[in-house]
Amino acid sequence: VDGYLKEAGRDNISALMIAGGWVEGLYIATVVCKNHDTPELRQRIADQKLPLGQLIELMETYSTDDPAVTGVRDDLKAIDGLFAQVGAASASTVTQEGGVTVIGGGAAATALTDDQLKAIAEKTAAVRNAYIN
Repeated sequence: VDGYLKEAGRDNISALMIAGGWVEGLYIATVVCKNHDTPELRQRIADQKLPLGQLIELMETYSTDDPAVTGVRDDLKAIDGLFAQVGAASASTVTQEGGVTVIGGGAAATALTDDQLKAIAEKTAAVRNAYIN
């Protein structure tokens, strides 16, 4: 799909699909965390701080003339503002295992407080619901 969209000059749609998938993944993680809160799941949610920054950078490579891209970028920045309160992401290592890149934790875990988790979950749900409705 990515290749097709790029060939058709619609690679902004590909970026929107990536952003939508990331938002949906974060939404699912926060919903699961409400019912089955574990330190590991909280860590996975906190670890989204880094890919979110990279996703915002990707969205900023597209024209501001596209209102869909601009709106999604603004939504991601609003979520990023909540992640700014989360401690630095743990150091990670990148290894190759059987031809697959594996990103693993290194330093101490990032603490995600109840208030931070609640704020991230609420904002993510609001953004997600705006997209699907």
